[in-house]
Amino acid sequence: MALNEQDSVDVTDRYDVFGSVSDIGGVNYQLLYRDQGADTWRRFAQNSDSEFNGVLGTFDPSLLKNGVYELVLYAENGFDLALSRTYDNRDAIGDFGPGWNLPSSEVAVWNA
Repeated sequence: MALNEQDSVDVTDRYDVFGSVSDIGGVNYQLLYRDQGADTWRRFAQNSDSEFNGVLGTFDPSLLKNGVYELVLYAENGFDLALSRTYDNRDAIGDFGPGWNLPSSEVAVWNA
C-alpha cells in the first residue's frame, strides 16, 4: 500500500514501512515517529548504503500508548560539502545574506 502525506492508516501491530531511497554517492536514512503535533521525533530505524528498496523499517505501536502518531522518512546523501565564506559588513547583499560571500580569487585593494 502506498501512502501519501495526507493518508492515515490504523496500525495496531508491527507495521513494515516500505520505500525506496538511493543516491549514487551513498545515502543515510532514518525513519522517525512522534505523537501527533509533538515537537520531538524518535528514531525507530536507520541505515546507510547506496540504495534501499523494500522494507526500510518496522514500526511497532504495541510498545507505545494508544494515540495518533506521525511517521517521517528523513534521508540525506553521503556527499560531503565544505564551504568557506567571508564576512564584510559593507556588503548589504552578499551570497548568503547581508555581508556573507563565497571567497573569490579576486583581490581588491581598498584605500583607507
